[in-house]
Amino acid sequence: MRICVFGVSHRLALEEGWMSLRADGIDIGAQIAFAPAGYRPLTLDEAGVPVRDYAFADGIAHLKPYTKGRRRYVEDRGLKDGVVLRDFDAFVMVGAIWSGVATRLYAHCRAESHSPHGASQCVSDECFQDAIAAKLRASANWQFVSDLREATTAPIAVIAAPQVVERGYARSDDRRKMLERLRTNRDEERLHASWRAAVLGLAGPGIDLIDQAAETLVSPFVSRDIFSVPDSLNMQGEVVNDDGHLNDAYGRIMLRECVAWANAALARRGAMAAVA
Repeated sequence: MRICVFGVSHRLALEEGWMSLRADGIDIGAQIAFAPAGYRPLTLDEAGVPVRDYAFADGIAHLKPYTKGRRRYVEDRGLKDGVVLRDFDAFVMVGAIWSGVATRLYAHCRAESHSPHGASQCVSDECFQDAIAAKLRASANWQFVSDLREATTAPIAVIAAPQVVERGYARSDDRRKMLERLRTNRDEERLHASWRAAVLGLAGPGIDLIDQAAETLVSPFVSRDIFSVPDSLNMQGEVVNDDGHLNDAYGRIMLRECVAWANAALARRGAMAAVA
């Protein structure tokens, strides 16, 4: 089985995990390739049409290499000459979505299923989830996923940007206060459930969600520090607190999640074809 993993900075954890698995001689039951996608903010042309820096043509995804950004990710090691879609059995987009849209929304309003001690403005769960989905939909990442869905019949899954590590809450007052508020209101699990429902509604039946592995989490919105990466230098040589990217150990775990998902997705298709 061959899986192509798309993404940029969050893809790096999986790519490094793959390299460490190969170095250790560990077979996870699939061959994995990596390709750049989803690093540019969504912009529209004068006619209101999304501007794309990639193209799907003749069964090939033509992609633009990623050459700068946070972490030590200054040169893209992924496929640069295009991805031949028929060469892969399944596709995964890493960092296609993020849960920060839910926590930001929670600062202004709450859903009916949330604690009454949250924001004074209360909206229906459907409205709350629609607002999250609308924000996620208006991104270059989701545009790429949607275009990929039209270009191939193979199974597609998305992985959210991982949750910020524990230390990220300790050294950011805004993050710490947000998390304290969630926990005081006993809303951390409920808000995460609202976000997940919004993602599933946005994805529909044609795109699956691979959840962040439970063993990498302290709680729904907090990753374990053991999976953190060292702070790094940005392009200007300044130290950057890198609390939102995780390491190769996380990448190894999530690659196994990808393989398990792909096996299940392909098995479902096989079963459906057998009874058709």
